[in-house]
Amino acid sequence: MRFAILVLLAGSAAAQLDIMAANWVQRSPVDSFQVSEYPIAKQGILDNIGGGSKSRGANKGVVIAAPSDEPDYVYTWTRDSALTFKVLVDLYVAGRDDSLGQGIQDWIASQQKLQQVENPSGTVDTGGLGEPKFHINETAFTGSWGRPQPDGPPLRAVTMITFANHQLKMGNRAYVESIWPSIKLDLDYTTRLWNTTGYDLWEEVLGSSFFTLAAGHRALRQGAAIAKTLGQHDLAKAYTTQATNILCFLQVSRAHVQDASNGVQSFWSPEKSAIVSNINGGESRSGLDGNSILTSVHQFDPEAGCEADTFQPCSDRALRNHKTVVDSFRSVYAINANVSAGGAVAIGRYAEDVFQGGNPWYLVTFAAAEQLYYATYQWVRHGKIPITWTSLPFFQQVYPNARVGTHSVWSSQGIGILRAVRKYADGFVEVNQKYAGAGGALSEQFDRGTGAPKSAPDLTWSYASALTAFDARMWRVPGSWGAKGLKAPSGQCVGQAIPRVSTTFNVESDSPNVYLVGQLTELGAWDPAKAILMNGTRPSWSVRVDLPASRVFEYKYLRKNEAVSWEPDNRRASTSASGTVVLNDTWRGESFDKVPVTFNLVSHFANAYVVGGDTALGDWDAAKAVAMNGSNPNWSATVEIPAAKTFEFKFIRRNADGSVWWQPDPNQNATAPATVNAVWPGDAKVPVTFSLVANASSAYVVGQLHELGEWDPARAVMMNGSAPNWSATIELPVSAFEFKFLRRNGGEIEWEADPNRRGSAESGTIGEWRQSPPVAARRPLPAATTPFGTTHSPASPPPDSHPRPDPAPRQPGRFGVAVGVPPEERAARRLAARRPLSTADDIEDDWAADGRWIFGAVARGSRPNVRRGMRGRGMRRGRGQFRSSPADQEPMLPYVQPYYYPMWYPPYPPMAAPSPVPLTVLPYMLDPLRYYVLGQIEYYFSVQNMCQDLYLRQQMDTHGWIPIATVCSFNRLRTLTHDPLLVRDVMQLSSLVEVSPDGEKARMANGVWTTFVLPDAPQEKSALGLVGVHPN
Repeated sequence: MRFAILVLLAGSAAAQLDIMAANWVQRSPVDSFQVSEYPIAKQGILDNIGGGSKSRGANKGVVIAAPSDEPDYVYTWTRDSALTFKVLVDLYVAGRDDSLGQGIQDWIASQQKLQQVENPSGTVDTGGLGEPKFHINETAFTGSWGRPQPDGPPLRAVTMITFANHQLKMGNRAYVESIWPSIKLDLDYTTRLWNTTGYDLWEEVLGSSFFTLAAGHRALRQGAAIAKTLGQHDLAKAYTTQATNILCFLQVSRAHVQDASNGVQSFWSPEKSAIVSNINGGESRSGLDGNSILTSVHQFDPEAGCEADTFQPCSDRALRNHKTVVDSFRSVYAINANVSAGGAVAIGRYAEDVFQGGNPWYLVTFAAAEQLYYATYQWVRHGKIPITWTSLPFFQQVYPNARVGTHSVWSSQGIGILRAVRKYADGFVEVNQKYAGAGGALSEQFDRGTGAPKSAPDLTWSYASALTAFDARMWRVPGSWGAKGLKAPSGQCVGQAIPRVSTTFNVESDSPNVYLVGQLTELGAWDPAKAILMNGTRPSWSVRVDLPASRVFEYKYLRKNEAVSWEPDNRRASTSASGTVVLNDTWRGESFDKVPVTFNLVSHFANAYVVGGDTALGDWDAAKAVAMNGSNPNWSATVEIPAAKTFEFKFIRRNADGSVWWQPDPNQNATAPATVNAVWPGDAKVPVTFSLVANASSAYVVGQLHELGEWDPARAVMMNGSAPNWSATIELPVSAFEFKFLRRNGGEIEWEADPNRRGSAESGTIGEWRQSPPVAARRPLPAATTPFGTTHSPASPPPDSHPRPDPAPRQPGRFGVAVGVPPEERAARRLAARRPLSTADDIEDDWAADGRWIFGAVARGSRPNVRRGMRGRGMRRGRGQFRSSPADQEPMLPYVQPYYYPMWYPPYPPMAAPSPVPLTVLPYMLDPLRYYVLGQIEYYFSVQNMCQDLYLRQQMDTHGWIPIATVCSFNRLRTLTHDPLLVRDVMQLSSLVEVSPDGEKARMANGVWTTFVLPDAPQEKSALGLVGVHPN
């Protein structure tokens, strides 16, 4: 296919040169996709602007992120709308669509209104311009969110200035002067605050963002130029000064940068050969991020050539960064499997992403192509391709014969490189073409395993990225913004001085220590490890911190003992423009009028303690539990607790070896003042008679309690009598329990059919306590064909196991039976599973020597760090889970040992055996309930559980789906929550679990489910209820 590519050259009165590219531009499947998709993408943008068919009633000029309720993107983001209208402004300015003019003016009018809306980030004069999003009726969004997001104002200024420059050329100076005050607001904001920390474009990392600073640099350069045109020479000088300072910080080497606030940092990493996209914020990820490719694309200037200081797309650093970032995704997504090292792949935000499962994004994949199209444009325009040692790995990946040097584009090597790079760029567009939705629709993401569109449908930014990539492919380039010849200054970089205000925090708290933490870098950026220790003694604590002036911020208090305890709810305050600020607080939930609470316990043991959710009760720290006075069996203790405070508690015992025996679940609660009278449950038993009518040679009863064998048929209680009447009387704890009958005819044991029976011990103290010693339940194996043969015991799920730490777990043997298990115990297990008595056909998986399952960690590669506060954005009804603040959540620790309580999490509720710890590592903090629900769910769907849990596998259909309602019925999960919606929401946080589109089912993620579907699994039903018929 032949193209006549028109390249607009600088010099000689903007002469035009036609370059016949027949020698190197080759036919591609992208040609037809570009023709069909371009109008679809353009209409997709217009549909999402106020008055459009999918704008959901948005005001005129307002851009909605997407017409999506889950995730909820029916908001207008300053960033997204500015980038979207930059695309439309470029089309209008180039004379390609004159009909866009009124819509652009409507958008500018809407933005002028939003600038003046008071919001949680402040007013127009106190930081409110950094507010990331608003309701589509142009009112403030007041929910918790990642604030501020300082890329919005400069991006908006760039779009407005581009339109204003065109209006000046058209002689419409009066209109430009009418919008100049709004442009100036954004430029002044950037001038004052460019070197303060804020949230990145994904709204997840608080720090210094490469994308944000680059946007600020460009805005100030364009702002200085238009200010000079309008006669604002002093402003032009001020903008130029700060633009130069920003460029210094963008380009200097790691060896000598003194960051504006926090020590030595830089964006370019020689070790990674890439941009570290966020610094100065305690970033725990690798830093390799698709936003660095977006930065190069948005900094493109057709007049700047391949200059590195402004990170032009064909510069050696930008190309090497492109290779490093793209390579970081090659092994992450299943759909990238079998793609060669020189082939294009799907890419996302960053490799550790877990929002919506952590998938590729259409807009980032388009950006990877767009950067390379711009690069080929510059090479042909300038007639040469420079290759340095920095960029050589990029070139050799797509053209192995590339060598360091400057190559003519018309040489054989030059044409070979052009062809290879264009083919590589087209490959990224082909990826999006392959996985685009029906009718060319572009959502936010596409599934990492299947490629199916995912997350918010019809994402405006996805459509905008398609248009800019297609235009770049045809070398329809935007106008220059003045980047040509810009060089970073030598010597020490100078940061903009940030006015600060002395802020004193005073809090009344009975805590043994108090720390201050908040969203600002000076307050630790919500990291409890960086929280500020306050001075004083209980109950008065104080600390003084210098904070940025005129800044709205959130904060809260916490205490540190063995674990971290967060004060409920975030606080919000603001600093003044000058002077001092004093904030006087009282720890929420505390009262200083203390009253006595007496605990009386009947317990047949050598000691007794009480521990609970108050400082006087040790804050759930067993080492600080209150020793009770008295002797066996009567114990008592009195403590003082703030009046009217409702608290939870438990009793514990200390064994001779120092280990602690917790009272069984659930936690008890009381409100001060109170007298609590209790009986330790295991010390009170009553006789319970079981009766059975059955034809059998012998009969047994087995159940969840220790006295009933803990579901182990080898320990079942034999019943008295003869066929058909059997009975047994057993002393049981005062508690409810589940059980079943067994019978033997011949030599085999037969389980009665489901469901489990339920019983209770009737006595005067029933309901006071429930006996639940730390034991493991045995799960009877249902009838099914397995890789080891056929079993015939009917399915019978007893309560979930309560594993406890095993100080010396046995190693599993060849067939899964633990080494060291006594032969008679092994024989009993095989008998229970109806297997031969030889060791050659064992079916058990990972038994510990004491008869418990060993639940070990799954061997995995690196685990991803998030939902979008997420693109991973925000709270539940925003775009995901809030990133900027823990709110009432607790921080998450890395996975260490699956059955010990994490240091930061108190038990919720404390259980006789700790719950599993999640394997998914989220870059934000969950509340304790969701944390333990996530751990329990990930255990159910783990490989090691599926290897042993035939009952759960029987619930799978042919596509591995298990009804969420079934999972919610499991007893271990029911001790945590009875809310199926909460369970479904938590499942969506997991990297191990995938939730079906209808939200009714879940399965093992990343295709792992295929290993565990049974041969006779029921077929999946479509939404129409027809087996094998799917609406899509």
